[in-house]
This record gives sequence, structure tokens and C-alpha cells, in this order.
Amino acid sequence: SLLHDRRRIAYGILLLIILVFPFLPTVGTIKTTLSWCTLLTGIITLTLHYLYFKFESHQLYIYSIQRTCLMLAMTDNYFVHHLSIRSPLIHLLSWIILIISCFLPFLSSSKYRLKRLIIILTSILTIYILLSTQYESLFVLILCLLMLTWIITYEEQKGNIQLFTFQSLLFILLAFFGTGNFASVNSFDPSNVYCFLTIFNPFLMSFIILIKCILPILIVTCATAYVIKNPDMIKYFRLYTLIICDLLALELFFFIKTEGSWLQIGESISRYVILMAMIVILSGFHFLASLLLQKEFNCTRVKHIPK
Repeated sequence: SLLHDRRRIAYGILLLIILVFPFLPTVGTIKTTLSWCTLLTGIITLTLHYLYFKFESHQLYIYSIQRTCLMLAMTDNYFVHHLSIRSPLIHLLSWIILIISCFLPFLSSSKYRLKRLIIILTSILTIYILLSTQYESLFVLILCLLMLTWIITYEEQKGNIQLFTFQSLLFILLAFFGTGNFASVNSFDPSNVYCFLTIFNPFLMSFIILIKCILPILIVTCATAYVIKNPDMIKYFRLYTLIICDLLALELFFFIKTEGSWLQIGESISRYVILMAMIVILSGFHFLASLLLQKEFNCTRVKHIPK
């Protein structure tokens, strides 16, 4: 059909766009901040969010809160990175936005999984805008749009689980290394956390940067969990993930460097360790993604037994 062809074309265009990002300068190495990228990301996200939910009459408060948090995150980022205003009030507001965005997906009771997924992706984008200094927010926006077109195209084509697993792993690796997150962790760029704190606190700063690194992976795993619904698919997905990760790790094992700078040696070892731990990490992420996509949460009730 025409709609199906348009979705495939959109998927191909988004795929070509996102493949440009790994060839751009690593985030953290560019000397100037690119606030316009963050503002553009926020405006596009806000527009798409409004257009998708404008006819909704249920849970309007969730959509309104999300848009408000998104606008406040854009404002915070602009004040901090463009105007260099880093007051305690902005830090407090950033933490409030972070907490609200984390809990909003759990408040949604929509029976449509796609709507819940969009709420999750919007919350992730809101948090990521607070942590962005250059073009990485645009990368995450394109990644979200790519995941949406990917899962819709896959469900229409009813593709095989082997190809789906391979694509999922490729997207996870792209999400992690696409903007040079690995280099950002090693270089410990403090500008990523200016929306939350300016006092040097290595443990808290490392925790925030770690959140920034895992958010793109969470986007991919949420999209994967959206497609994988029955236990058989989950079993085969984990099996194929284990096989592919072991093969990739075996290849990287022979590329571990024992000579050169400590940074080169550390990166080669870290890539190998990450792939070895990928199956465990992905299992945890898929559990979290499945939890977020649930329609409702069953709370265990303790019955009162009369004496």
C-alpha cells in the first residue's frame, strides 16, 4: 500500500541520516556549545508530541506535564549553556524535571502500547536535553523516530526473529557509540552536568554521565520490548543475542591492544568487556522496558486475616 511504502521510505531516510552521526566530531571534543541543536530537538519533539496527542481526551494531564517539562528543559539548557546562567534555582528545576520525567511513564494507563512507548521516548528525550551540550540531542531524536518506523515496519512485514535480533544489536551499538559517548566518559567532560550541578563531585557527575550513556540504549530496548511480546520470542531473542554477542566479542578479543597509549589500550579492553557483558545488560534493560510498557502495575495486596 501507499502508506506502507511511505513508512519504508521514511525508515530508509532516517537510517541514512543517523549513519552520518558516527562520522561527526566526537561529542566533547568540539570547543563550542551548539545550543541551537538542543533547541531544534526540543521544538521538533514538542511539535510531534502535540500533533500525535492533540485529539486525545484521556490523560490530558500527562501530555500537558510532558510538554511543560520539555519546554522547561529547553529553557534550562539554553540558560546554562548559551547564557552561562548556573544558579541553584536552575539546578533544582533540572532535578525536578528529571524526577517527573522518570515517573510519568508509570502513571500512564493507556491500553495502546504505541502511545505508552511515545510517552517513554518523550520522557527520555526530555532528560537527554538537560544533558546535551552539542548535537547529541538531535541524534537521540533521530534514533527515537527511527525506532518508531522500525517497529511499525517490522510488524507490517512480520520479519523473522534472527534478522530482528541482529538489527536490534546493531542499533544498540549505534546508540552507544553513535555520538562518541565512550570518549565522553573517558574524557569526563563536566559540561554535560552543568544543568544539575557545578560543584565538583566526581561520583555524582559520573552517575549523571552514565545515565546519559544508557538512555539511548534504553530507547532501543523499549522498541525491542514493544515487538517481543510472547515468551517464545523472548527465548529466541536472548539465544540469538548470546550467539551474536559471543561472535562479536571473539573478534574484538583479537583486536585488544597491548601497546600504545593507556587510552587506546583501555578503549580496546572496554569494548571487549562491554560485549561480553551485553547479554546480561540487555536482559536488565529489557526487563525495565517491559515494565514501562505494561498497561498497569499489579500491587500485591495483603489481606487482613481476622483473629
